Amino acid sequence: MKESRAGLVVLPSQPEALAAALLELEADPPRRARLGAAASHYARAYSAKAMIEKLDTLCHSLLEEKS
Repeated sequence: MKESRAGLVVLPSQPEALAAALLELEADPPRRARLGAAASHYARAYSAKAMIEKLDTLCHSLLEEKS
C-alpha cells in the first residue's frame, strides 16, 4: 500500500492490503478528511468538463498559431 496525495494505492491482487488501508482510514479522521479533500480537488481538475475546456483552449491556440 502506498499513499498518494489524494488517496491510498492498493494492488487489486491484495485484498488484505485494502482491508488494512480501510481500517487505517477509519481510525484516522483527519487523514481521511485530508485525502478526501485532495481527491475531490483532483477529480474536479480532471472532470469531463475540465478536460473539454482544456482541449478547447488548446485547439483555439493551435488555430491561432496557424493564422
